[in-house]
Amino acid sequence: MSELREISTDELKPLRAFNNDKVFQAQMIAAAISHREKDEYIAGAYAKINGSFKGCSVGCSLFDVNGIKGVDVGEEYNDHALLAKELGIPEFICHLQDSIFEGLPESERLRWTERLFNSIRLGADLTPVLPRFLLKTLDRLPETNRADVVDAIRGVKDVLINWSETGEADIEAARSARSAAGSAARSAEGSAEGSARSAEGSAWSAWSAAGSAARSAEGSAARSARSAAWSARSAAGSAEGSAWSAAWEQIANDLIECVEGAAA
Repeated sequence: MSELREISTDELKPLRAFNNDKVFQAQMIAAAISHREKDEYIAGAYAKINGSFKGCSVGCSLFDVNGIKGVDVGEEYNDHALLAKELGIPEFICHLQDSIFEGLPESERLRWTERLFNSIRLGADLTPVLPRFLLKTLDRLPETNRADVVDAIRGVKDVLINWSETGEADIEAARSARSAAGSAARSAEGSAEGSARSAEGSAWSAWSAAGSAARSAEGSAARSARSAAWSARSAAGSAEGSAWSAAWEQIANDLIECVEGAAA
């Protein structure tokens, strides 16, 4: 469990995409294009350095942050929190950047990073994107006749709708919705289980966000980020073959739409 501590004033300030640095934004987009043109994007690993650098979307982005800003990003190139800080965006965006990159077909994967960075308005606070994206994810789940799963998804949606409209997640409602979704998932099978797991992941995100004032900011951000990625993977998990790629393409489109809608 994360250690309780007082939240600093800096942590309460709104995030500003690319930290309002237009030059840095252009550099990151140009670097993403360069990785594609040099065939440096790879799936299944954050980075491989054998005379030349190759990495996934997050790995390459951290490589670029190091090259442009001189920031020490470590040797694994997998620090989502550090990348989020340097890009001035919520950590959940970087986890989704990672998961979507791995899920997309190769033709779409290679352009994913530049597409994502191009969709971000300079100076925008992308924090409100999370509940809106999760709602889209739940809306696209396969239909099920299981009443407990249907009720669980509806309960999570209610939490997310309230969160998107008010800007604050209800911690008790999120806790209850998470519990209901988890119970439904344990008793369901197949696509119904996947739907319930996706709802559970969404509720975890809401619960983590709602509890950020009472727990470590880093811990809550990480839980919320991982839960968002978990929800997306669960939503795509019921698909097979070409449908798997199509599911991830839709998830990518949903994230881009939500990001583009975030006001600067």
